Amino acid sequence: MYISDKYKIIFIAIPKTGTRTIYNVLETHFQGYLYNDHELIIPWKYRRYKSFIIQRNPYDRACSMYWSLCKRIGDKYGYIEKLEENTFVNFLKLLRNKYYLTDNIRGSHCYPQSLFHTKNRIDNIISFENLENEFNQLDFVHERILLPQMNPTVIYNTQQNLEARPPSSELLNSESIQLINEIYKDDFDLLPYDKMTH
Repeated sequence: MYISDKYKIIFIAIPKTGTRTIYNVLETHFQGYLYNDHELIIPWKYRRYKSFIIQRNPYDRACSMYWSLCKRIGDKYGYIEKLEENTFVNFLKLLRNKYYLTDNIRGSHCYPQSLFHTKNRIDNIISFENLENEFNQLDFVHERILLPQMNPTVIYNTQQNLEARPPSSELLNSESIQLINEIYKDDFDLLPYDKMTH
């Protein structure tokens, strides 16, 4: 979560929804500070602050999550060591088995978005797909802000060349779609994104 006491706002940060970009903007333009990175519930003392959250298509979010956790940062949180082969489908099978809830990893990366929505009072919801336009429509933003791209899902190799995450369409197939539909069923029920069938 990122908080601005001056503007009485709180950003509920769902992983892989552009959070680093918003953190940067809140700190740079609104005297914001980090309270707790991906805190699930707004602390009581901030209950009167206006809240906002970003939602993202569950398919794109899952692809970004996999690329970040299993490609970009090595095995910092212990996912790859549990995979027979480092593939998107195998990663999703771990999520289906709720591996992200174990104590040895940072599970909030993989929490359903619906958890953040249903445990808090949300004043404003922004879509990741229209992030800059919708952020600039928030009532505390009084002049247009160009959002920087922070923490992109790329791999840094030894020559400092960047390998971008492939488009979601290259990671999605009938099996991965079915797994995402199952894992993030509550997200599809709550958020305005349609399920794919194949």
